Amino acid sequence: MATLGAVYDAEPAPRTVDDIIADHGAVPERRQGPKARSKWLCGSVTDTAAQVVCAVFDQAEHRDPGHRRPWVVLVEGARHQIDLIKAEARQRGVDVHIIVDLIHVLEYLWRARGACTTAAMPPPGAGSPVTARVLLGGGVQQTAAALEEAALAAGMHGAQRKGIDEAVNELPVRQGRAPALRHRP
Repeated sequence: MATLGAVYDAEPAPRTVDDIIADHGAVPERRQGPKARSKWLCGSVTDTAAQVVCAVFDQAEHRDPGHRRPWVVLVEGARHQIDLIKAEARQRGVDVHIIVDLIHVLEYLWRARGACTTAAMPPPGAGSPVTARVLLGGGVQQTAAALEEAALAAGMHGAQRKGIDEAVNELPVRQGRAPALRHRP
């Protein structure tokens, strides 16, 4: 499997939940996003993910040896990937903001929705824009609790709960604060 990394400089461009998913189906106003400068890219199919993460941190540390600027890491959300990044940040004494790609987080909600549909119960907003807004606002625990409550109320057991259990177990791993799902080392 390939592991890719990128380092670039950009001015922060904070966004709110409404910038990403508008309330009640309105079209969000399009704001100018950050402009990447001085891009550095790496990738490998032979190096381990840990080696690539180390190379990315080496490059970032070369650019900001005093760790004065905010470091933001975007990941697809694999638990081992987050663990590697946290460990590298701890080892180097740098504070990083890990942002998990929303599309990967929503995949867990769609699987939970499928489990609810299979069990002939109404899904508790799983996969809806409202639930995505709750997640972006930092409501990961709230979403996981609602899924668990719905499964218990429907008397779901074993394989019936697979999609819900995945969401309940994985969403908190990606917990954080608005406007994105973040992890702090």
